[in-house]
Amino acid sequence: MRGRLLRQPDQQGRRGRFQQGPGQRDSLRILDVDGYRLVIDGEHMPGATQAQIDEITEMVKTLTLRTTS
Repeated sequence: MRGRLLRQPDQQGRRGRFQQGPGQRDSLRILDVDGYRLVIDGEHMPGATQAQIDEITEMVKTLTLRTTS
């Protein structure tokens, strides 16, 4: 997985990510978790209020990761 780009899915829907519509904004956090890449995407559309954007940002900032072992 190292060195690969996050990209749009192709016509067959293979590997990538989806856009919800024009003007979508994505705030990506890319973490290395024990050698694995974890991508956290807090996205919003142009019509989102500042309160909605702040709520998404706060959810991403306060994310807690725990191991199962």
